[in-house]
Amino acid sequence: GNRNPNRSATPCVFVDEFGVLTEISIPFHCALSDKNSKRARDIHLVRKLRQLLKTGDGEQTADSVTNLCRELQTHAVRAQALDLLVSSRRVAANTLLEVVEGFLHTLECVDEENADTGKKSLMQRCIKLQKLLIFYMFCSGLQQKPPDYDTVVTADSNSDLDSLSELLRLSKDETLRLVQPPEDGMERVRVKFQEGLEGLSGYLAGFQTNETSDDTIHLVDTSVNQNLTHISEVVCGGVQGNVAEWTNAAADSGIDSLALLRLSLISWLSR
Repeated sequence: GNRNPNRSATPCVFVDEFGVLTEISIPFHCALSDKNSKRARDIHLVRKLRQLLKTGDGEQTADSVTNLCRELQTHAVRAQALDLLVSSRRVAANTLLEVVEGFLHTLECVDEENADTGKKSLMQRCIKLQKLLIFYMFCSGLQQKPPDYDTVVTADSNSDLDSLSELLRLSKDETLRLVQPPEDGMERVRVKFQEGLEGLSGYLAGFQTNETSDDTIHLVDTSVNQNLTHISEVVCGGVQGNVAEWTNAAADSGIDSLALLRLSLISWLSR
């Protein structure tokens, strides 16, 4: 008998040939039909993933996370795993990107006839997350570079200025005021990139990735988005001196141009 029954197990009573009653416990994924076995196994893996995110830390945890996610077989549970990872403060951007790209590779290899429901929405979400993560890692890299004010946009830098003005839908003068450093004699403030309380999860929480109506990534539709200041620091903190690079990366990010403008203004006003 099982004196320490597991909550995830299904209790049963077995009568042997001598009429002796014996209580046994069957793991929940074995108690289900073959039809549901993939989903049951995936649910078990997601429980392991949730526990790992609570207790694990370091490179070994990152490897375990990617390995667990690689074993998932159903789209619905892959979406659940993404929910856990996106909201976790223990997952690094490169780890989450590896998981997302692994899902994309798997989805691209699945035949439509053999695919379960949710493939299209999951693929669209993964594509948006992939773009946001690549942009996040790019912006964090910019903020690790020392500021080089000799390369900041000036009135003569027409090529870079035109591109940025077009992206943000601003005039040249308005764009120049956003990106140029303070006048000499004034304190030059550079936003420091932080992996603290807000971190990656705070950045991702500010964008709509479940919306499937179009490929453009919009800010979360709320009048009080608590993450906007943090997101603006992440996105715009390293633009000074790197306008051309940032403009190209922002265009590839899939983020709505009005959202980029809003974040740029918030960043500028907070200096």
